[in-house]
Amino acid sequence: MAINQEILKQYKNIDWDKLLRKDLGQTGELNEVKQNFDRIKSIFDKIISYEVLLNEVPNYQRAFEKAINNFINSCNSQILGNSYTNTADRQSKIAFIRSLEETLISQLSPVFNYFQFVDPTNKGKQEDLAKRLKDADTLINKLEKAVDVSSKIAQKQEVVEYGNAFDEMANKTNAIRARRNIIAMYISLAVTLFIALIFVWGKHLDIPDESFSLKLIWNTILDQNILLKLFMVSAGGYLVAHFSRNYSAEMNMYYTNKHRQLALNSHQRIIDSVIKTETPNDAETKNAILLQVAKTMFDIQETGYLKNGNNPVPTTQIVETVRTGITRE
Repeated sequence: MAINQEILKQYKNIDWDKLLRKDLGQTGELNEVKQNFDRIKSIFDKIISYEVLLNEVPNYQRAFEKAINNFINSCNSQILGNSYTNTADRQSKIAFIRSLEETLISQLSPVFNYFQFVDPTNKGKQEDLAKRLKDADTLINKLEKAVDVSSKIAQKQEVVEYGNAFDEMANKTNAIRARRNIIAMYISLAVTLFIALIFVWGKHLDIPDESFSLKLIWNTILDQNILLKLFMVSAGGYLVAHFSRNYSAEMNMYYTNKHRQLALNSHQRIIDSVIKTETPNDAETKNAILLQVAKTMFDIQETGYLKNGNNPVPTTQIVETVRTGITRE
């Protein structure tokens, strides 16, 4: 049984532009609902294109015919002709058309579901869509792996940069300061020894008169009282000790920063080699390596230049405490 031809004829004779009522001017035209009319027309045209399938289910055919008939009657009674002449009713007419679209969609949704179930072309489209979704998932997984690899590479590069920062600090800061302090220590030591030699053997040496300036300085130093002489030697000894301590401190920091650089640059390779074994306790081994790296980097190191003595708050204990707290959680 085919769709009622009289109803089809009435539908095909609909003038969709007239439904917009442009004849009422800007105050009354219904351009605002043009999209609603376009969607309604698209729904009707789509169902009509499935007329052969629709004929196999009389209930759906009658529902479609009833929907078209109601739409035509509603337009005639609410929109066209003398049914809409007062432009003050414009908003109510717009609301009516939108409500009419919702009603049609609700009435015809079972018909569309039926077409999706029986239409062979739709089945092929669904299979194609499923294949595309699968390909998209595969591509997303590849992208996620690529992002993960890029993130790991960035982390490794960041670790290397930190290691290089420690190396630069050791070479450009600690080494230069140590060199300056050792030079200053040797100069202070030489001056102190020179003054001490003058105090001890200065009176036994005869400075020629031709060296007037040197003889004047020589005699001025010898003529000082014993307290001033002790002060001068003590000051020289203090400078020697001061520069010596600074030299030891800078050399201690030099080797400490070198240790930090080596720890940072080598721990990632060690972790990678452990993970490649794919053993059940990889996580524990990794944590143990990171703990040892933290000890190497932040705990006080014996370098031979400074005696550490007692460390009231050793960094190792802090790291152990943090690790224990994390494990408990």
